[in-house]
Amino acid sequence: MGNILGVQLRGFVEKMKKQVTSYWPNKSGFKDKKGDEFRIKSNELRVSAHTWNVGGELPSEDLDIRDWLDVDYPADIYVFGFQEIIPLEVGYVIGSEDTRPIPIWENIIRKTLNNIQPVNTILESDHSDTTEVALCTSNDSSTTDSKESVEDHVDSFTNFKSQYVKIVSKQMIGIFITIWVHRSLRKHIQNVDVSTVGVGKKGFIGNKGSVSVSMSIYQTNFCFLCTHLTSGERDIDIAKRNVDVQEIYKRTCFNSMSKDALPKSIMDHERILWLGDLNYRLNLSYEETCDLISKNAWPKLLESDQLKLGGAFDGWAEGVLNFPPTYKYEPNSDIYYGKDPKVGRRTPAWCDRILSYGKGIRQLSYKRAEIRFSDHRPVSASYLMEVKAFPLRKTTMRPYI
Repeated sequence: MGNILGVQLRGFVEKMKKQVTSYWPNKSGFKDKKGDEFRIKSNELRVSAHTWNVGGELPSEDLDIRDWLDVDYPADIYVFGFQEIIPLEVGYVIGSEDTRPIPIWENIIRKTLNNIQPVNTILESDHSDTTEVALCTSNDSSTTDSKESVEDHVDSFTNFKSQYVKIVSKQMIGIFITIWVHRSLRKHIQNVDVSTVGVGKKGFIGNKGSVSVSMSIYQTNFCFLCTHLTSGERDIDIAKRNVDVQEIYKRTCFNSMSKDALPKSIMDHERILWLGDLNYRLNLSYEETCDLISKNAWPKLLESDQLKLGGAFDGWAEGVLNFPPTYKYEPNSDIYYGKDPKVGRRTPAWCDRILSYGKGIRQLSYKRAEIRFSDHRPVSASYLMEVKAFPLRKTTMRPYI
């Protein structure tokens, strides 16, 4: 009887080992200093990214952004990047920063997110978590002298019923990024750090540039950037945009005071999303572009080489642009600016873009929303992103199940 039980037990153990091996590939294992082996569990989180140049307009408290957020498909992480959140006038750029729009936009986002039907994060849900403890450190590499405390990055909103909470918000003149996550995911986010780079007037003023956020989600490093690049259709403007991107690469710095092996630059991260008004344009006239739009002929054009982003974004990925140009519209209308040549003309352009970099990223959607609040249309993209999580320790005494 003992031999039979022993054989059955060994068979059970071997079966469990096969199941474990099939779920966590061997290449994901490693050993600690004691020689104990761990396995890295891989899974996916849904990330929803949003970019919008709001043209310096102050929103009403009841602005409806549900179409932009695609609330029918709830995400685990929401990233919002705004440009021209304040007017880019000399007084706003050189003087003290105007923060009045920030609480309004945050309230609109909070209200919209927390009206979404309840959803659990893919990896884990822990509804006993009812506090919002800071898990972040702050290193603002802004070109200005101001520094932010850790508390500036933490949401003080303590409505325990809300299912989404703010992880970080940061403004640099007209550029603003804010990141929200499902409450049960918040405790798995660490090492939050912010870096700002101004590339505008005189090469460093923040009317143009980037605000970037670095964070660890489980054991995977993420970077989210919101940018506003140089505008214009001349060759010199195109060259300046590429210089903008190179400066952002070079001057963005995270975790400079940390001795841990944390990402220091943008490209040190495993998953990266770049959101913003990139101001890239077709080399076509107003009449030529409008003719393509009227014939719904832009998709074929976009497959050509005419809309490449340039060498600064080599290696980055972007979904198919299957929507019309997002800029420039007359106020509160669907008419592109310039139909009446007396008021001036701006060639319609796909300025508003979302790009990704890294392995383990699968794009699900890429679209614009029809909200007529600004002279730009807001754009969104959703992704499934792979994350690594360390589960319980696997010892030599028994298989990890």
